[in-house]
Amino acid sequence: MAKTKGYRSKSSYFGNTKEARSHQLSNLKSGSNRSNWRKRALQSSGLSKAARYPDQYSNYDIVRFLKHHFFIKETRKPIVLLDWQRKVLRDIFYSEVPKLAVCGSVKKSGKSELAAGVLLYYLTNVKMSENYILSTDLDAGKDVIFRSLKQSVRMHPLLVKKCKITKDTITYGDSFVKVLPCDISVAGLRPNLTVIDEAWSFRTENSIRTLDELTTNPVGEHLTFVVTTAGYQEDESENLHLWRWYCRGRNIEQGLEEKDPLFYFFWKENYDGIPWVENTNYLEHQRKILSPNAYLRFHENQWSSAINTFITPEVLDLCIDRKLRPTAPEGTRIVCAIDAGVKWDCSALVALAKDETKKRGLRLVDHRIFEPRGKIINFEKTIERTMLTWNERYKIVTCYFDPYAMLRTAQILTEHRIRIEEFAQTVSNMVSCTTSLSELLYSGNLRLYPNTVLRQHILSASTKEHAQGIRLVKTNRSKKIDFAIALAMATEAAMKFFLTGSQRIGRVFWAGRNDALPTMKERLRELQEKEQKQRAREEMMGIRVI
Repeated sequence: MAKTKGYRSKSSYFGNTKEARSHQLSNLKSGSNRSNWRKRALQSSGLSKAARYPDQYSNYDIVRFLKHHFFIKETRKPIVLLDWQRKVLRDIFYSEVPKLAVCGSVKKSGKSELAAGVLLYYLTNVKMSENYILSTDLDAGKDVIFRSLKQSVRMHPLLVKKCKITKDTITYGDSFVKVLPCDISVAGLRPNLTVIDEAWSFRTENSIRTLDELTTNPVGEHLTFVVTTAGYQEDESENLHLWRWYCRGRNIEQGLEEKDPLFYFFWKENYDGIPWVENTNYLEHQRKILSPNAYLRFHENQWSSAINTFITPEVLDLCIDRKLRPTAPEGTRIVCAIDAGVKWDCSALVALAKDETKKRGLRLVDHRIFEPRGKIINFEKTIERTMLTWNERYKIVTCYFDPYAMLRTAQILTEHRIRIEEFAQTVSNMVSCTTSLSELLYSGNLRLYPNTVLRQHILSASTKEHAQGIRLVKTNRSKKIDFAIALAMATEAAMKFFLTGSQRIGRVFWAGRNDALPTMKERLRELQEKEQKQRAREEMMGIRVI
């Protein structure tokens, strides 16, 4: 049976001394003040009494709403809208709201903050609203607009308590904002607002299909708000969405087409009225470090070519050491790369080693370029013989190769215990190795020996911009860039093996001269066991084994 608690008188809760009683009274007062944390937070926020409740702004205009409720991290106060931002908001929301609004502006002009502010307005004022941020991938969507929106909500004294923030979603009552990648199907969604970030990067088949699905919603009030910079001139031939929207907007401005109340177009090509850029040396610095085409696209919002020169002769000549020769001491640790061509392209092999004269430097040890001259290249007499010669003289740490037309050679080199790794020439891989080579060349941390053919291959290479970055391309079929491709692949391997110490890259076969790897007997035993299992599997399937 449970024991009942004894009776305790009211006076027993009082302090026995004057000092204890005063402490009790002060605690009661502070507790009363603590319960009014909301009132004190609002008072300290500097917001007017009428502007403290975002969910009562149904009849409030969006400009006044952002003036009171959209906080920015630079000042930790509500945003002060620029003239062009105020114009865009009034053009869109002070009359019939269009179905599609395209807002193109230069870099660092505040277009991402504008999009985040529109999202906050829909989130808190439109009941049961579905709002989406669409970008080329999930990480890009969370990095810019969604991050600005999330920071604003966390700095707001009321919204931080009313909103639920997760990794890619912000919920306010029955409304939400969610980040979507462009490689998924969005059929069936009924969004109230869709913000498309950097529409120029929507170039893949999946992203084009997603844009088609989102911009054809006939039910209800649906605004597609596009914030972007200019794209590439090559988009004209591909007929991408942004190029069509741009041409339509320009035609309406010039009076070639009738105005459409469901389509809004704004295009800003300068930094007028943007104080953090007008009175600084930012543009002069950007003009020096960017290519002319990139500068036009980023800072003048003009459509330019995606093709740029990879490197100038002046920069390349600084990396050529007249005293360096294509050799190295025996046993030198090297990384190799193979760019194989079958009939029309050259095949290039490159060997790099760590440059002992520089802390983070590399040097070219040797190279080979085999020209097909209209005939199929014999890999056994060219690539395989060269790799076996290098393996006898040096210590090959790893060798990158594109698996296209190179699987037989990979098996042969594997049998000679040379470590080779697949490095498919995909866009992401080529962007990564192009960036590595560019950093080494422009910083002077790659030493090359003098060679006319070598120099010609590098200078013939161009770069093409993608959403992930830039990659090496060939603009003229008569010019060869195979050595530049192999050099870029080798620098990517060297950056990870020599300069960062990473030993885990791609699919590894087997390497020579490494005690940690299995011996030849163990390797032969593994091959025999695999062959026995294959024979047993074929016999079970009724296949005759000879």
